[in-house]
Amino acid sequence: MPLLRYKKIIATTLFMLLVFNGIEYECLNLVSPKQTFYQSAALILSTSLLGIYLIPFSLAIAYLKRIYQIRISTLLLAGLGGLYISGFLASFGNQVLEQFWISLIKPNIALEEWTGALTGPFVEEPIKAFAAMLVIYLLPAINLKQKLVISLISGMGFQLTEDISYIASAADRSINDILPTTLARISSSPNSHWVYTGIFTMGAYLLIKKSQLFPRSLQIFWVVSPLALHFIWNSPISDLAGVAVIHGTITTLIFISLFKKIHALDDSIAY
Repeated sequence: MPLLRYKKIIATTLFMLLVFNGIEYECLNLVSPKQTFYQSAALILSTSLLGIYLIPFSLAIAYLKRIYQIRISTLLLAGLGGLYISGFLASFGNQVLEQFWISLIKPNIALEEWTGALTGPFVEEPIKAFAAMLVIYLLPAINLKQKLVISLISGMGFQLTEDISYIASAADRSINDILPTTLARISSSPNSHWVYTGIFTMGAYLLIKKSQLFPRSLQIFWVVSPLALHFIWNSPISDLAGVAVIHGTITTLIFISLFKKIHALDDSIAY
């Protein structure tokens, strides 16, 4: 049996194991036994509001599916990877890195405020990219446009599970916290994980492949910029007046630039 076939079998098995484990993890952590019926009902209703960003995103993906000629099975695999691989791996990774910082720096208020910035970007971005690249590896030859769509879906899958997790945590605290938390998550959705993952994955993929399609400096920028933007968003800096608007604008401009460059590529070029 050729070595490549062995690698495909191993990758497929790994994908299935991670997805099944992720399904169990996400389902078990969705609802707390301490929640009342009203808290659970409010959680379900609030979660449905995530359709405010999920429906437009799905319509955009449907459009890209048509013009980039992407198979529905490809989209489903990307969705499974984003929903059920990234989430639980990132959760464990964040815990490990948080313990590292606690062992390195004596716990204090400053560390508590900056923990999200010191963990999230450096754990979540590589893990989301891993989930996307695992799907890319499993599929037959596809072009870079299709790979970008896979990475966007992978990022959105993670974003959806994280948003639901935040809403579920709010439900555990108080029924009054559910709606404000939901609206806060929706408000940040246009420039959140799906964008970071799209940019980071494309930069990392091109660097790994030693691609000559774009300057190496640009590929490095696509890797570093999501880390920096995610760091700022998770830090106390994001609470300063005007930072959210500037941050969102920069994120959008970087993504639009990347999307235009990849969209302009000839489909016949090998990637």
